[in-house]
Formats: sequence, C-alpha cells, structure tokens
Amino acid sequence: MDTPTGTRRLSSPFDLRPNAPRLVLKFSEVSLPAHSLDTPLEDHFGPIMKGHEVGGTAVDAVRASPQTGVDEWREYVAGGGAALVAITITFPINKTMFRQQVHNISPAEAVRQLRVEGGMHLYRGLLSPLLMKISTQSIMFGSYFQYSRLIQEHTHLTPTYAKLMGAVLAGVSEACMMPLERVQVLMQDSKFHTQFRNTPHALYSIRVYGLREYYRGLSAILLRNCPGNVIFFGSRERIKAALPDTWTTGTYASNISDFFGGAFLGALISTMFYPVNVTKTHLQLQVGGPFLQFRAVFKMLLEERGLRGMFRGVHINYTRSFLSWGIINVSYENLSHLLRHALAEIMSWTRLTIPFSTAPASLDLSPILQGIRGLPIIHTESYVCRLPPGHRFQMRKFRGVFQSLVQDRVIDAKTQVIEPLRASVELAGLAHDTQYVERFYAGETSREEQRRTGFEWSHGLASRVRYETGGTVLSTRISLERGLSCSTGGGTHHAGPDYGSGYCLINDIAVAAMNLIRNDPNFKVLIIDLDVHQGDGTALIFENEPRVFTLSVHAEKNFPFRKQKSDLDLGLEDGLQDNEYLQVLQEHIPVVLDQFRPDFVLYDAGVDVHEADALGRLKLSDNGLWRRDMFILKECMKRGVPTSTVIGGGYDKDLEVLSRRHSIIHRAAIKIHSQMQ
Repeated sequence: MDTPTGTRRLSSPFDLRPNAPRLVLKFSEVSLPAHSLDTPLEDHFGPIMKGHEVGGTAVDAVRASPQTGVDEWREYVAGGGAALVAITITFPINKTMFRQQVHNISPAEAVRQLRVEGGMHLYRGLLSPLLMKISTQSIMFGSYFQYSRLIQEHTHLTPTYAKLMGAVLAGVSEACMMPLERVQVLMQDSKFHTQFRNTPHALYSIRVYGLREYYRGLSAILLRNCPGNVIFFGSRERIKAALPDTWTTGTYASNISDFFGGAFLGALISTMFYPVNVTKTHLQLQVGGPFLQFRAVFKMLLEERGLRGMFRGVHINYTRSFLSWGIINVSYENLSHLLRHALAEIMSWTRLTIPFSTAPASLDLSPILQGIRGLPIIHTESYVCRLPPGHRFQMRKFRGVFQSLVQDRVIDAKTQVIEPLRASVELAGLAHDTQYVERFYAGETSREEQRRTGFEWSHGLASRVRYETGGTVLSTRISLERGLSCSTGGGTHHAGPDYGSGYCLINDIAVAAMNLIRNDPNFKVLIIDLDVHQGDGTALIFENEPRVFTLSVHAEKNFPFRKQKSDLDLGLEDGLQDNEYLQVLQEHIPVVLDQFRPDFVLYDAGVDVHEADALGRLKLSDNGLWRRDMFILKECMKRGVPTSTVIGGGYDKDLEVLSRRHSIIHRAAIKIHSQMQ
C-alpha cells in the first residue's frame, strides 16, 4: 500500500507498519500495574450486570421510544384489538359458564338451556362484554406501560417495584369500565330477558338507582384485577424468556409460545380468583336495594355450597380463560408488532431525518440536533426483524439494549434518541460493489451466498440491514457535531466488498468511514475493532486506502479462520482475562492514536470477548468490558477525536443478560459525555 508521509510511520512499542506480521500475544506474557484503569461498573450504575440477581427483565421493560406517547397509545390500541378477537370467539363458552355460576347446574344443563333459548339468544348481550373487554384490555395494557414509565421517571423506585405499582394502578383504572361489566351480568341472566331489551337499555334503566348502582361489586373487581395484573405482567415475559430458543424464534414458533404463555397465565389467574368472580356475579345480580358486603356474600355462598361448590364450573372457566388469554396474548403481540413498524414508517415521513442517498459530509445537522439533550443515541425499532425458528442470532437484542437503557433511566427516550433512515444503494455502494448491494436489496443473492451469511434473505432482513447501516452513518455525522454518539446496532465487520459473511450483510462501519472521507483527501479515520472476531471484511475493503487505519484485536484461533491483513492485527491466545487484555490495549491504542492522528474514530465494542459468550474464546468479565470501553473513549476524547460506537457481536441465549452486556458501551459513553460537559 502506498503510504503518505507521516500517516503510518508508527514505532515502539511494536511495529505497526502495514506489512508487519500479525502479532499473537499469550496472556502469560503480559501484566498490569496494581492499580486499575477505572472504577468498577457498579460504582456508576449499580449492580445492573448481575443477570437474574436484579429484578426486572429487559424484554419486560417499559416500551419506550423516541415517540414515547405514540408508543403508549400503540399499547392501548393493541390491547383493545386483542380483546375484540378473543371475546368474539369465546363468548358462547363464557355464557355457558355464567349459567353454571348463577344456577349451580352442570355444564350439560347449561348447554341445554342455551339450546332451548335458541341461536338468537346465544350472542344476546355480546355488545356489553365486547365494549367492556375492549375498554378494559386497552386500559390494562396501555395504562400498565404508561404508569410504569411515569413511576420510574418521577420516583426512586426500582424498575421492579415501578412495574408492580403500574400493574396495581392499571387494575384500578380498569375498574372505571365496571358499568359495562355490571350490565353484562344482567344481560346474561334469563330473568332479565324481558326487563332489558339490550345493553344501552339496561345501562339507561338502572340510572334511577343512582351512580353507585353501576359500581355494585366494586370491591370484588379490585380484588380480582390488581393482584391478577401483578401476576400476569410479572410473569408474562419471564415465561417466554425461559422457553428454549426454538420455541420463541420465528413467526410461527413465537406465536405458539405467545399463545401458550398467555393461556397458562390466564387459566391460572382465573382459577385462583374464580370464587371471587362467583361472589362478584351474585353481588351484581341484584338491582336496587341494600349494598351487601363482599365478605358477607362470600361467606354465605361458601356455607351454602361448600368449597367445592365455589369452584363449580371452574373447568369451563379454565378452558375459556386458557383459550381467551392465549388469543389475547398472541393477538396483542402481533398487533403491537404491526403497529410498531407502521408507526415507525409514518414517523419517518414526518420527522427530521438525513436523506442518506445524498448526505454530504458537510450537511448541516443543527435542525435535527436542536432538541437533543445529553449523549445522542441512534435507535429505531427497525433494527429488528423476524428470523426462522431456532436461529442462533439474537435479533431482539437491539430492542433489548434500548429498553434496558430506558428501564434503568440511563437515557431519556424523548430527548436523546434519533431515528435513522435506510441506507440507499448509492450510500452502501461507497464500500461495496454496487451490483452486490442491488442484488442483496432485491433478494437476488444465491443460496450459497445466503448460507455464507448465516441468514435466509427476507424483505425484513434487507430493510433491517439498511436501517442499521443508516444508523451508523448518522452516528458519525452527529459525532462530528457533538463529539460522541452511540448506535444501538452496527458492527457488521465481516461483510466484504462484494459478499456477506458471518451474520454481516452490509459493512456499516466501512460505509460510514467511506462517507466521512469521500469528500476530503486529508480526512483520516481510525477503526478500532475489539470484537472477538477479526474484522476481516473491513480490512479487505480498506487494504488500499491510506486514509483509513484498521486495528483489530481478536482471538487468533476464532472465526474467520482465513484472516485478512488489517493495518494492525493483535491476535490473542484463548483465555485472556481482564488485566491481560487491558494491558494489550494500553500498549497499542495510545501509540496508534498519537502516530496515525485520526480525525475520527469508529469503535466496534463487541461483547463476544466476554467469558460467558457462546462464540467467544476470551475471558473478560462485565467489569472488564466497562474498563475496556472507558479506556477507549477516554483516550479518544482527551485527544479531541470525534467518536462513534457500534455494539458489535455478542451471543447468549439469555436475552436480558446479553442486552445489558451490550449496553455497557452506552453507559460508559454517557459517563464520559457527562465529564466532557
């Protein structure tokens, strides 16, 4: 490679010339001074990296986004839509169970009564439960996420307690729709068939008894709603997280797991509170007259029927709840997913964004940065797409990283997050063969090409890659203005000039670097790649580009087994731990920064160097990752070099643990950014 004077004439402590042999360090050959590089991670953010020792899961976090209010309204809509589907299917079962509760009869007798009354009466009273369920389920899901977020923002409660309080308050809020449930009880009992023509007539008729009449049985409703919500929201995502990957990955498998997760919880909760519902039904069958206490009616029914009688009809209730809540949960997840992506597209049309097909290096970003406070975070829900069942790649980690940061109140979703647009063919073509980009975007890559990437092509996958590439490009443009920014995705360093490889389709790091240098012959970019795998695609793309210095610190014996030549490769022996690894960085990073003197740094903070990573061969701890990231960012910032970070590789079956591990770079960047201010 032709080297301009003063660009790569690097010296001690190691030979960093482009043609220098790859350096392989054994962990027994290096040592660290007694003092540590930085204080531990826990000193700044608490014990957040302890996995299951800390309550709350990233996947169950408050669903926040740059449009937090819009996101919460999505929860309301998805909850109501799920109820519409479920109640229409299960209404006849519910009516059979109701007859058993009221008349203490067998299932066969209840069915016989309904058959005698005829088909015209089978769906009599549907409007009331339909309105009631749509309203209450909408409030249940929407207010839970809204209350949880508000409590976390305005109190010092932990995320676990905030969500617990959110579930209780959602149960109370649901009770505001109690008049509809009250009328549903009246409409389903045959003795009121002639008294009330329909739901509106029943609602109008009981007004003569006053407002309180609409809320007869309120204590029973609260006793059912509040603890039921705590159990449901506290267990829902944990059940899914505990299932094997093959049960939760891919559209079909995910729907099955969502159905059975919701079905199990619904059946469990409805069975636990069945006697409460029986008592509530008897309280609400009375129109006018004195208001009886829940405890008195419960005691009377228990003495009259016995414990077994209080559970008469529970098997039908169990079946109905199993089916109903399975449908609700899977419908909710699908509706939420559809709304999330629809809203993302709509918002991308209406918010200030960067036209990536023509984005010059000198583009004025002041309009988009005007409302940003704190460290800019680049994120979009479009970083996530669906994969086939059992896929090894944790696609949901990109959402999980963002949610863990919001849940722990590390970032403010309203004032720190910017959404990118998709990278065009022209933009991706800065680092790749244009024909390859066009074929990949159009889904025309061969089966062999797809096999090499580890992904089967889909429209969702292509769109995700384009957003991720656009996110890294946007991050670099923002860092030129603000000094530092982080994406919640990126790091696809195995993609080469005309091919994809190892879960990497378009090399977002290379595209971003090319975009930085394309209009300035003197602009220099340093790529620091600390993923456990060598950045072979990046090295190949820039092998003849003197303005970009590629530095890769990786496990020598790990993938890719046929490595390319970076400007500096530090291949490490297996088993390297925190102190030895950090010693390597201390001896090389400052030298490269001082002698190459970059105008910009792109930092791939891969966490597959972690001791628990499924594909790594090194032994870094959580705190080792924190010290690593703090060191890199400090070295860049104290030299005044604008820096952008991407999350790189990381592989763990536990989504929560992996998401929080990836979020260490954002937490370190926020710490550094606050010191800069």
